[in-house]
Amino acid sequence: MPGSDSEAAKGARAKFAALLDDIMTKGIRPGRKLRWTNEALADSLGNAATTISNWRNGLSLPERRSLNRLAGVFFGKNPDQSDPSLEPLRVSLQELWKAATSFSERGRTAAPPQQPALFRVPSSIDDFTGRTDEVQRMDAFFAARPKRPWLAVHGMAGVGKTVLVARYAREGGHSFEGVWWCSAETRQALLSSLKDLASKLGVASPPDSPIEVIAQMALHEVARAHPRSCIVYDNAGLLSDFNDLLPAEETALIITTHISDWTDLARSFPIDVLSETVAISFLQVKARRDDPNGAAELAFVLGYLPLALSHAAATCAQMKLAFSAYATKAQQYIDVAPPNARYPKSVLATFKMAIDAIPTTGSALRVLFLLSFFGPERISRSVIDTLLKDEHDGHRAQALLNLETFSLIRNDPFEDGENAYVIHRLVQEVGRALQHTEGRSSEGISQVVHCLRSLFPDMAVDETTFRLCSRLVPHVWARWLDQIDRTPITEDWIGLMVSAGHYLCEVRDYRNAGALTHTATIQSESHLESGSAVWLNAFFAHAKFATINRDWPEAIRLYQRMLEVASSGQYVGHDLAAFCGMRLGGVMQQAGRNREALEALKQVLAIYEAKPETEPFLVIECLIELGEALFRDKQTAAAEEVLLRAARLADHDDHPELRLLSGAYAKLSMLYAALGQPDKALDYSFDAAKIGQQVFPEGPELALKILNLGQMYAMQKVFLEAQRHLEYALEIAERWGPQGFLMTVRDELRRHFTECSDLYRARDLALRQLQDQNAEHGPTSLESLWMRRIIAGLSLDLGEAGDAAAHCLFISDNCDEALPDDHPLIADNTEILIGAMQSLGLQEEAKEVRQRFPASSSSNDRAIES
Repeated sequence: MPGSDSEAAKGARAKFAALLDDIMTKGIRPGRKLRWTNEALADSLGNAATTISNWRNGLSLPERRSLNRLAGVFFGKNPDQSDPSLEPLRVSLQELWKAATSFSERGRTAAPPQQPALFRVPSSIDDFTGRTDEVQRMDAFFAARPKRPWLAVHGMAGVGKTVLVARYAREGGHSFEGVWWCSAETRQALLSSLKDLASKLGVASPPDSPIEVIAQMALHEVARAHPRSCIVYDNAGLLSDFNDLLPAEETALIITTHISDWTDLARSFPIDVLSETVAISFLQVKARRDDPNGAAELAFVLGYLPLALSHAAATCAQMKLAFSAYATKAQQYIDVAPPNARYPKSVLATFKMAIDAIPTTGSALRVLFLLSFFGPERISRSVIDTLLKDEHDGHRAQALLNLETFSLIRNDPFEDGENAYVIHRLVQEVGRALQHTEGRSSEGISQVVHCLRSLFPDMAVDETTFRLCSRLVPHVWARWLDQIDRTPITEDWIGLMVSAGHYLCEVRDYRNAGALTHTATIQSESHLESGSAVWLNAFFAHAKFATINRDWPEAIRLYQRMLEVASSGQYVGHDLAAFCGMRLGGVMQQAGRNREALEALKQVLAIYEAKPETEPFLVIECLIELGEALFRDKQTAAAEEVLLRAARLADHDDHPELRLLSGAYAKLSMLYAALGQPDKALDYSFDAAKIGQQVFPEGPELALKILNLGQMYAMQKVFLEAQRHLEYALEIAERWGPQGFLMTVRDELRRHFTECSDLYRARDLALRQLQDQNAEHGPTSLESLWMRRIIAGLSLDLGEAGDAAAHCLFISDNCDEALPDDHPLIADNTEILIGAMQSLGLQEEAKEVRQRFPASSSSNDRAIES
């Protein structure tokens, strides 16, 4: 934030500049790197060379973060305290700290206030100028403690909304204890930011929670544990995309946006271009010259737009160009700019002026145009190096330095120190438009897509690959969203969408994963050869998404299409046909299409058995699936025969398949339980659990075997053993299990406690299940209402039961699915409520309930049975 340039400020900058220049010129000590150039130090710190030059010339002071990095670069993290030669070094370090912190830019000589905890707040800009009034008004708004402290900072692109809010955050505006910065240009970007915020805050979510649930948990945690924090939604898109991703009303929220509909929700805070006086000052400070008349002329030509002024000042400073000469040339570019462009004409002019001025223009121009086809997020240096691997390292580095010097890109490293650059979206717009005019868009986009495809892991499996994917996905998404410079449909592009879709599925962003994989399958069918590797990957990826989303018709359609291609043998033959048939059979079973599943699995078994070289485990897997399908179709004798055969093959002396043997035993256990043979059921279940503990790590598969054993003990009325195993299964499921499986285990244990008349613990589990149902399906979903009915039935007294039933009936009026009055859920709760009222002597009230739900009486028997 600007302040009066007092003698104290100048003295602090001069003292720091002298010490820094002394260390960089004379070196540190023998044995360490002796001298530093501006460029070398800038590269080590992740800053621009011009920033280092400003420090050495006493024009600005580094922020605390930059000073920390300086200490690490010059002196190391842990200097050897026993080395006497380091004493001057330590004195110099103390002097650096005193010089840099003795004066804050707000003009106070006291030590700066404690900085808030910052999460992904962009690096500040050293030559930030103006906006004093805006900063004061932001402070006043939050100091007034409004009921809903939400502020919509809006204005045209390029006026400096992000820069203003980032500076405000870094200066500790309104003494926030933390500022959590979230990119919000797209829904996918905001979900990703909030997911990372949840991780930063230590939010524990169930293993398979959708990313929307994790995002909402992060917002809840901010409101609960960090009430004095502020969340920033930067460059927010349409409000309709974010209605379910808004923080609690009492949480401070700053939105930067060029879309006006946010002002219906938050306090409007318009940002306009700079005033003439501030624009003149900005140009003179950044260009380091005293020419108010020339600056006034140039500021007028550029419309006082901060982004254009920044470009112009940088070019004038580097080229020693007079403001008036720049203004004349810029006006010529503005006069011939195309009408109705998506960017201000002033930015086109300053873009072209910078390109004309940059040395070795060809290399820098290529870099700039290629970066224009990325998203407006940070682009890591490793991505740029891969994109420009045919360029000499020195030429590549020089091109980036030139672009940064002329303010066309900005260095902004990631939080872990990885170097990265940001290019303003308006600069990207101009770059794309110029490429489009020259007919070179497709070539540039194809290069970017090929680069991203080469870097994107096929599967995200660990922290390193997840971090890499999270930094690449915004640029994949930008290409998918661009409706003007459409991405050419190639194998690279389809393969990239598939890889990004796999990653988004892994982070449970199912909605956006489905969008990418759906596009990949459509484009594969129209542009790729059926059965090719990329074609298959696209179909498998979208089938996986459809299965996760329980979209059985779509999953079945995709597997049938793959099976049709594979069965022809033209491309990949019978192995793939059998694999697709297995997947198709499994999906059909889940969809309740058992007869069709049976036919598919029988075909698979025939394929496997016709080939002597088929691996035994494939045959065993198919037999187990087939046995389950036969059991579901009530062909119990055939199911028993098939499962016993699977168990015999799996229990082979030479190569036992213990994992599959455990699975076969578990299926046999359920089969014998259904046949009324509890002894056999218990024996097979016991063996399945015993083998499972040998071969499965602690996770869902082991929990399933333990759950099955608990159920078998319950059938035998061995209640203590049943409870012990069910509680063990629940313990595993709570640590590792998917949410759906966790609810299944809780439901089984609740039934056990109910049967044992332990209503306290049964009701406790039902309440936990209700929380899960509310989180996954919503409080007005049919699933949540059924659980409320169960809670009413488990209530410990009539009054409590009546209250629970009444609450359930009240919510049912707003249920996500319209329920008729004779629906079992309505009928059952009506009878519970009427019974409770009559027992408590509330006869008139009971009559009113009966009149409200007259249909429930005739359907009561059916309701209770259901």
